[in-house]
This record gives sequence, C-alpha cells and structure tokens, in this order.
Amino acid sequence: MDTEDDRDRGATGPVHLLVVAAVLVALVAGAAVAVPCFTRIVDTVRRTVVALEPLFRPGGSATPPAGATSAPSRAARGHHGAAPGTPTASAGSRTSTANPLTAAVRADAGSIVRVTGIAAACSQEQEGSGFVVSASHVVTNAHVVQGLRVARVQIAGAGRRYPARVVFYDPTIDLALLDVPGLPARPLPISTGSTAPGTGVVAAGFPLGGPLRLSTGTVQAEGLEAGPAVGSVPPRRRPIYQLSVVVKPGNSGGPLLTSDGQVVGVVFARGGTRTPTGFAITAATAFDDVRGALTATRPVNAGTCS
Repeated sequence: MDTEDDRDRGATGPVHLLVVAAVLVALVAGAAVAVPCFTRIVDTVRRTVVALEPLFRPGGSATPPAGATSAPSRAARGHHGAAPGTPTASAGSRTSTANPLTAAVRADAGSIVRVTGIAAACSQEQEGSGFVVSASHVVTNAHVVQGLRVARVQIAGAGRRYPARVVFYDPTIDLALLDVPGLPARPLPISTGSTAPGTGVVAAGFPLGGPLRLSTGTVQAEGLEAGPAVGSVPPRRRPIYQLSVVVKPGNSGGPLLTSDGQVVGVVFARGGTRTPTGFAITAATAFDDVRGALTATRPVNAGTCS
C-alpha cells in the first residue's frame, strides 16, 4: 500500500502534465493506424470455432471430430412430454444459481454407471458413462458402444459388471440404449423442460477411467448444433447445451444434473479450448429419440468401430 509520503513524492506538476499530454497525442496518432489491424484480429477471433472432441478415455476408440462447430446460440424450446417408464419431469424454463452439488445429486450416484466393452473388430477397449432410465435400461452415447456386441455396466463404477445388450443405436444424434437385465438401480428423474443459461449443473461420469466424478458449472447457452460424427454417419442437428463444466475422456454418456437431482442432458463432448467447456444433448431431445426403445430387449447392430 502507498504511504502519504509516497503519494506526495509522486505528485504531478505542470511539467509532468506537458509530458503526459505529448505522450497521449502520440498514442492517439498511433492508435488511428492500429485500429484497422485490431479490428481484423477481433473479427478473426470471433470467427474461431470450438472443436468438439469425443470423450473416450486414452486408449479407447477415437471417433474423429466432424470438423468444428461454432458455440451454440440461445434458442427457444417447447415442452416435450416425459418418456414412458421414467418419472414425470418439470416443464418450462428453469434457472437456479445455487450450488448444484446437493444431497439430491449425490443420491443419484447409485444410478450412474460405467460402460465398458471390447470392440472385437478393432481389438480395442472402450469406456464411457451412462445412467439408468428404466427398470433395466441405461442411456449412453452411441460412440461409447460403437462396434460393441456385448457391453458391461458397473453401478457407480464399482463392483459387479452386469452384461448389457445394445438395443437402440442412433449415430446421427449420438445416443444409444442398453438393456441390462436384473440391474438393481432406480431410474433417474428426467426433466423435459428447458434449462436457462446461468443454471448451476453437474456433469457426472467416470473421466479417464477413474472413479465417479461430479463436475460443477453452469449452462452457458442452448442452441442447435450437429456435433461430431459417429463413424461414417453424418450427424443431424439437435438442441444441445454449452456448459462451463470440466469434462474429460470417459464422461461421454453421463447425465447432466441440476441441484434437484434431475437429468437435463446427456454429456457427449468437450470444447477444444483452454477454458472448461462441455456439451450435452438436451434431455428432451434424448428421450424423444429413445422413448420407443424403453421396453426393447432384442440387440441391434451398433455399427463398426473406427
């Protein structure tokens, strides 16, 4: 902190003022030349896009990003009904700036699963996350189970590995549904309403093959994006959330939760930037896609590993 004596010795006199004035004139003259260059730099930065990186743990199958996509803009969304077999969820826009890491969120841990499997055609192990949505079904990303004939799930990432069959696979929207007979876990409540920017959220999953992690942040924006391709199938545009949440390889397919423990999205990618940025398919979109398979038991083709 400056003392009174320091401030006195630094007082400005007439000569100082003349010098400062001269310097300011020079700076203004230089700025007039520099402005066009600065404007071009700003425009370039604004045009910079955010690459979406599929979220496999190191050593897993690597689905290459489908080029890049700009950060999503806010978009109005209508209400969709809750998927059959899942708890009825709230409608309309929701927002909360409170700390999202609550007892309700921690209680959801028993319904969040690690998903693993070996894609025989590529002789590679794959691993991601998922969550329970019915008495015997788990939602995850299509790129997590791409090329798998049989998957395994572990409740909270530990203990018994339950055999699972891929009974729904949609690479165009990056979603899959697993049938897991005898799975002793409750379905998570699903919110089909729109979650407003600024709402506190938690991305739950198993990053880097480790234990269950609950990463907190906020919803930054909602918009329509195509996202990365899964295999050779071109993606289709769907509503997603951009998040200020740390997500890492292994988080794919995990739930995006609000403070009341409801699922508002399915995490599927992270941003290729230095700041924490994640992306999640909105829960309403996800359950519009998988609702017809919530009683399915017959395995389907899960594509070819890449």
